[in-house]
Amino acid sequence: MELAPNFPDGYAEALASLKEQVRGAQLRARRAANTAMIELY
Repeated sequence: MELAPNFPDGYAEALASLKEQVRGAQLRARRAANTAMIELY
């Protein structure tokens, strides 16, 4: 994805880092939910 030239330096890297953090948090939430569901059985 090519960003418009008016974005500040480092924007693409910051966005990629933020996306990675969100994906990690989503994974941890799914694992916690799955663990809780297994414990109910």
